[in-house]
Amino acid sequence: MGDEERLLPFLKEAKRILDDRKDEIISVGLGIGTVSTEKKEGYDGTGLGILLIVSDLAEIDDFPEKITTQIGKKMKSAPTILWQMAHPGTMIRGNVQPDPIRKQKQDPLVGGISISGGIGPWHKRQNPSAGTLGMVVKQGAKKVLLTNAHVVRKWDRSETLNNRVFQPGLLDGLGHRESLWIGRQTKKYEGKYNEDAYIDAAIVSLREDDGNVRGADLKTLVRNEPVVAAGTAKTKLLSSVKKSGRTTGITNGIVRCMRLEWISNSRDDHNKAGIVITPKKPNQIFAEHGDSGSVVLSKKGTPVGLLWRGEYFKQPRSKNPDDLWQMVFASPIDLVCDALNIRFPMSEDFESDDTKYVRIVRHREKL
Repeated sequence: MGDEERLLPFLKEAKRILDDRKDEIISVGLGIGTVSTEKKEGYDGTGLGILLIVSDLAEIDDFPEKITTQIGKKMKSAPTILWQMAHPGTMIRGNVQPDPIRKQKQDPLVGGISISGGIGPWHKRQNPSAGTLGMVVKQGAKKVLLTNAHVVRKWDRSETLNNRVFQPGLLDGLGHRESLWIGRQTKKYEGKYNEDAYIDAAIVSLREDDGNVRGADLKTLVRNEPVVAAGTAKTKLLSSVKKSGRTTGITNGIVRCMRLEWISNSRDDHNKAGIVITPKKPNQIFAEHGDSGSVVLSKKGTPVGLLWRGEYFKQPRSKNPDDLWQMVFASPIDLVCDALNIRFPMSEDFESDDTKYVRIVRHREKL
């Protein structure tokens, strides 16, 4: 039994004893953060425990340092980790300019580039937007594009399927040109899947049979970096991950929380987040607006999640309580594949001229 499984009884107990504090507690999960150690009598270490995410107005001293419950015939305890939401409007500004190629028209289509929905009643149109084409995947024998459902909605935010999708996205300035629409949203899933995690995902079927058809590349992200391995994998706490997105390009982070569940009275929009990622250090970013839809990759390059949202918090019990952290939510990629009936390409899907790439992936998988 792993450390995460051992903490599940404490997670259940935390939800029970904190049930009457839903005005202050937003979420409960398993996480990594600053914990109290009895030997040194203070919040002096980083460890695994029960994560409590509380509102920006909550009184920190009112929350327990540990959760105690009976396991077998003994009473046992697990430390709590406190994250406090930053005030509304708080942001960390990125200081790295992404490769401009991500916001330009691309042929063939690859992961990590600008994409958006469009076309709706003119009188209902809102500000143009853009997100990220996550990756080219397979639906049966057909190549399709994976991203978030909210990235490829119509301008009027309607839920109708079959709407046109553009590359680059409309925010990036090239408009509704006939040559820029690449396909139509043909399937989506927005909601909690099998009681496990929230999913915000959609697939785009490629345009066919006219002079504006574009190719789609299974094997790569922008400029072949980072390397993408075949298939998918599950991740775990403290795993190193990375993503390639339209706005911030390639960034690195750590899986810092799993099994996060919203219990707040005021936050019932997304009630379970399978994977929560933070940058490796405070006051840095993993993703910004426009990175929604990015595929999260393991250290070896295997897809593990689909990014859909980000927020900011502080660790008030740490040695540096004013440090600002970003938390980014991602859906486990195996659930996304099940919900949309898709799969990521395996080695046999690569074409003959991609054999060199496949050998590179296999070599790196052994590292």
